[in-house]
Amino acid sequence: GREEVMRSTLALLSEGTLVSILGPPGVGKTSLAVEVARHVDARAAFFLDVSMARSEEALCLEISSRLGQPETRAAAVGAQLAALGPLLLVLDNVEQLVGSLGSLEQWLGAAPQVSWLVTSRERLALGHERVVELGPLPLPRDAELEAPAMRLFFERARAVGGRGEDAPDAVAEIVRLVDGLPLARALAAGRPR
Repeated sequence: GREEVMRSTLALLSEGTLVSILGPPGVGKTSLAVEVARHVDARAAFFLDVSMARSEEALCLEISSRLGQPETRAAAVGAQLAALGPLLLVLDNVEQLVGSLGSLEQWLGAAPQVSWLVTSRERLALGHERVVELGPLPLPRDAELEAPAMRLFFERARAVGGRGEDAPDAVAEIVRLVDGLPLARALAAGRPR
């Protein structure tokens, strides 16, 4: 059910170097970022969960370690990035660093061939940032078996040996009760009985 959002995110990445996927917890930001990364035309793509990074230095270390040369200085990381060819860096869970990302702004200028896809609960407030607002999947009307929210529930239930198709009214009610949030739906589908 996110095909259109994925296409628009890919289009934004092709036009600019920094795209932020924004939304509340559990809405599917990470899943969308991973799927988008699979379709980006880049020499390489790296995924980094930076939820534990609490400072710019920690972010520098996360990125440079992933590139194989641990470093805590922003200028040194910028030089590493500038030496690379086309590359996609996916930074997941960036919200705790909002307001202290001056080095990212520098890296955008130093390494324009590097594309950045970040997930966050709020905007980074950087000049080059393009934003994709992600909300819950649409809630099904009644028990629409083909509604994206319903299909996701059934897929997750089958993954743990359950079903759900035989109780579409109950599944539709669960999807509505969790406000269409993919993470909450996946957790509920893990307990199909």
